[in-house]
Amino acid sequence: AEKQVKRLQKEVDRLEDELGIN
Repeated sequence: AEKQVKRLQKEVDRLEDELGIN
């Protein structure tokens, strides 16, 4: 589960970059 969470957090960071949230 921990491995999956880390992968999802990386995906979230990428999507936030795409949307310009940061």
